[in-house]
Amino acid sequence: MASGVLTYDDFRCSLCGTCCRKQKVVLLTLYDIFRISERLGMRPGEFFKKYCTISAKFNSDGLKRFYLKADGGCPFLKDNMCSIQDVKPVVCARNPFYYMEASLAACKVFGIIEDECRINEYPYDTMVKGDNESLIDMDILVMATDEYIAKYGRFDEKTARPYYEKALEDLKDTGLRALTYTALVGQSVRREEQCRTDPYYKGATNMYIGGFYNDFKKAVKISNGTYAFEPSALGMIDSVMALVLFEKDYREIKKALGQQSGATIHARGSVFEGREYVIVSVEPANGKKVIFYYHIEPDEKASLRHEPGEILIDFKSEKGGSFFFKGKDADQWLSQATK
Repeated sequence: MASGVLTYDDFRCSLCGTCCRKQKVVLLTLYDIFRISERLGMRPGEFFKKYCTISAKFNSDGLKRFYLKADGGCPFLKDNMCSIQDVKPVVCARNPFYYMEASLAACKVFGIIEDECRINEYPYDTMVKGDNESLIDMDILVMATDEYIAKYGRFDEKTARPYYEKALEDLKDTGLRALTYTALVGQSVRREEQCRTDPYYKGATNMYIGGFYNDFKKAVKISNGTYAFEPSALGMIDSVMALVLFEKDYREIKKALGQQSGATIHARGSVFEGREYVIVSVEPANGKKVIFYYHIEPDEKASLRHEPGEILIDFKSEKGGSFFFKGKDADQWLSQATK
């Protein structure tokens, strides 16, 4: 598909159900809680107790949030369809168009688009535009819920109902809607600027726009039975390559490589706008291949020095686990960092 602009109204969901199955929690507003509970014929407090939770962590504003418990899949997903379609959470109804305007690459960088979603068929420099009025609605409803949580810290139908009713009135407030629109536009501009200029985000953004990520997906596709992942951090510590993995990836990689040693390691790099992108595959004598990718600035490559020959990799988890794996640097890509 050609790049350009993709709007919320133009996009056609394939009804694959991936976003419903992969989410562990779904953000809820008071609006969602009251409407869904009414749809199910339940009291809001009863619904909250059965289906909802309060976040253990604070958001960027120091507040907890209400969530629908969806670990293992949304409880309202039936035969790949939403069984509460007419009252589903506002965040679900906007998925994956959560921003007024953003490049598809930025949406990928911030992790709001699943690989399985058909929106990935569009070029990553495509600008995606959410429905402005729906996004204003969502922001107003989230703000009203945050205000309630800030005061009470938990859900109770009696204290929550006035805030829910006020939220319904806030949705009609033209002045508040104008202010919310301005704020959301500003957020979109700053988010896109961050992806284009910030060193941390720029590499990932260019990875999508430059086509490297598509190369990685192709490499995974032709490597049948492969464990594929992106490390959350990479570096060299005392001549040992240290990879920090997300916990789920760590468990899978440990299962695949934890009982083995001695493998061929291939690294294939490409350069886009001064940043190098590398696909690394670890091929043990027995078992499944492990393949991962990362991107580095030119001045970072020197820090990945390694003597020619073997590579010692320390796979680390976010929770402190680790194991070592040794393999042959078949392409000597890391040893070239010393040149």
